[in-house]
Amino acid sequence: MFSRYWLRGRRRGPRRKDDRGELIYVDRYTPHEWGMAVSVMALSMCDLLLTLVYLSLGGEERNPIMARLLEHSEATFIWVKTAVSVLGGMFLLVHVRFPRVRRSLAGILVLYVALVIYHLVTWVPAVLGWTI
Repeated sequence: MFSRYWLRGRRRGPRRKDDRGELIYVDRYTPHEWGMAVSVMALSMCDLLLTLVYLSLGGEERNPIMARLLEHSEATFIWVKTAVSVLGGMFLLVHVRFPRVRRSLAGILVLYVALVIYHLVTWVPAVLGWTI
């Protein structure tokens, strides 16, 4: 997935003018690209932790696939959620120079921000006994 040059390689974009607009892989990513991919993974882990807290307070998982994993075991739920988040983030980073992937990554980031805000606004105040 990563080349042996991913930390010290030189390829950061298209090699020739004719290559512009083509789907390319690079050896090194911009800080912005790293930031988006790492943010998606971090927000996914925040979602995992907030979901576990919610479940410990008697809540239910609304995603049917994840609910099925929870029926198996909490450890399975955690491992699968973590693996999907990390592998998905790595896949998106490797393909970030593809136009649709870049837009998708930005969209996923916005959705995860909204999901974490939803967690924080809807039930965390109730858990802490705050009234809004």
